[in-house]
Amino acid sequence: MSKQRYALFESRIVNAHELAQSSMIDTVKKRAFSCLTCPFPHRMRLVQTKNKRYTWQGHFRHPRSKHDASTSHGPRMSFGESDEHNEAKTMLQSHVGTYAFLVSKCGGCALHDCWEHGDDAVVELERSCRIDSRRYVYDAVMKRGSESIVMEVWHTHETGVTKISDTRAHGLQFAEFCTTDVMRLAAVAPRLAGENRQWIILNNLKPLIVSCATCTVQRVACEGREAAVRHAAAHHASNEVAVTACTWNQVVRREQEMHEVYCREYDKLPCIIAIKEKRIKQKEEAQRELQGLKYMIHRSRCSAWREEGHRRAMEAGSKVQHPEKYSPGMKKCSACCKWTDASRMHAIGQDKFSRDEYIALNKWYWDNDKNLPLQVLVCAACTVSCARCDKSFCSTHAIKYGMCFPCNKKCMRTQQ
Repeated sequence: MSKQRYALFESRIVNAHELAQSSMIDTVKKRAFSCLTCPFPHRMRLVQTKNKRYTWQGHFRHPRSKHDASTSHGPRMSFGESDEHNEAKTMLQSHVGTYAFLVSKCGGCALHDCWEHGDDAVVELERSCRIDSRRYVYDAVMKRGSESIVMEVWHTHETGVTKISDTRAHGLQFAEFCTTDVMRLAAVAPRLAGENRQWIILNNLKPLIVSCATCTVQRVACEGREAAVRHAAAHHASNEVAVTACTWNQVVRREQEMHEVYCREYDKLPCIIAIKEKRIKQKEEAQRELQGLKYMIHRSRCSAWREEGHRRAMEAGSKVQHPEKYSPGMKKCSACCKWTDASRMHAIGQDKFSRDEYIALNKWYWDNDKNLPLQVLVCAACTVSCARCDKSFCSTHAIKYGMCFPCNKKCMRTQQ
């Protein structure tokens, strides 16, 4: 399961590190967060980490895979509701009229929010209701006359989508609260009849999102304007295509007319054909001669470079002498495996070797699954400068090819 720092919540991008520092972390963790990176929409879970070794105090986690054994849908054993769950339901019943919550809101504006304050209402616990062929038991139901609001407490498991949709389709309103959020009512005395007191706001985790008449009219008008703009753009594009096609037809007809005129004039002057063919043959012969001359020049240059490389390789081995004993600060040559002063070592890049040769020089790295170094150290006795590019390379290549590996490849490619 991968971890992410950012997720989507109600069309806003939120930071898990900032949410984890909230004082109401239990309520925040039960919000509906969506993934930002996956191609298909799915829920994300907010996880709070308190260990000091973590840089982020919180992160978002993907849901477990269906192949994970810990999330299998096999039979599970139920041990009843927890004490916190039962106490939270009791608080909703005993403190009715003390708290308020948002029942529904408009998705486009904040002018049509519907709040419930619990005035002149009673709360029943463990209310059973049968909808179609399914039977549901609600944690609490707030009743006022013919109006009923189902209130669920989210402690360890949230309410399923089917239960919420069936409840609202049956004409009941729905709200769900976090256990920690409801337990804040324990610090407040129950409200007496006729007492004027400020309400405690509970966070409804599943409010009904609707669209008011004003927002609906604006959305329809916006869609109409967008459709008009798309229609105008399509009409303009079709006109451009028609104009382009007409212009192109005119150009084609003009070219056909010019070709017919040219053919008629060309047939009247048969001698021009022989002159043009002769000039073309002369031009082709001159190009072939020039290419042959360039090839001979390049071939002679390559031979001279190879001879110079052989000479430099022979001189390098006789001039430089290796020390007899090892002393601190010396480096080991990758070619001759002898210890030499660091000042006499040359760093040669991997482009100067073939793949097999470079792996052989770094055999220890290759056998131990290490990253190969970008350069190898070669002593001055095993190093010469290329006669073509004047860059350092191994004298073994100079003896074998006369040039460095890339220069030799270029010469061979040109000669072919």
